[in-house]
Parts: sequence; structure tokens; C-alpha cells
Amino acid sequence: MRNDTGIMRKKFTSLQKEIDDHKDEIRKYQAEISKLNAVIRNLEKDIVGLKKEIQERDETIQDKVRLFAFCDQTYQKHSSDVKKQKQKNNRDNCYRNLHLDC
Repeated sequence: MRNDTGIMRKKFTSLQKEIDDHKDEIRKYQAEISKLNAVIRNLEKDIVGLKKEIQERDETIQDKVRLFAFCDQTYQKHSSDVKKQKQKNNRDNCYRNLHLDC
């Protein structure tokens, strides 16, 4: 019976040590989980910031496209006006030349 008690104590001590080891592992994993959750939160903040930056850049690009379209329209109108003015000047010059010949 004494041997059984000694064996049971050794088993108990061994199992108690295993339990303590597992508790330590659990604490380590919980600490690692906390660190990883912090990393996740930081990355989520980064994502929000980057999405905002992308949106701002998209808006800037859209503004520049609108400005380019406006400038292009203005240029086309100006170019058309210049052509019309040249044609008018050419006609006026022709009429003047015709009147001078008379």
C-alpha cells in the first residue's frame, strides 16, 4: 500500500507539473494573442488611413480631369474663334483688294 501511495504521489506531482506547464503555455498564447490583436487594430487603422488617402487622390484626379476638359473646351472654342477671325480677315482683305482694283 505504501508503494501505491508513493506511485500515486509521483503521478500526482507529474500531472501537477504538466498542468502548470500547460497553464504557462496558455499564458504565453494569450499574451501572443493580445499582441496580434494590437497589430490587427493598428493595421485596420492603417487601412482606414490608406483608403482615405486613395479617396483624396481620386478626388484630386477627378478635379484635374475636369480642369483639363474645361481647358480643352476653352482651347477648342478659342481655336474656332481664331479660325473664324482669320477667315473674316481674309474675306475683308479680298474685298479691299477688289475695291482697290476698281
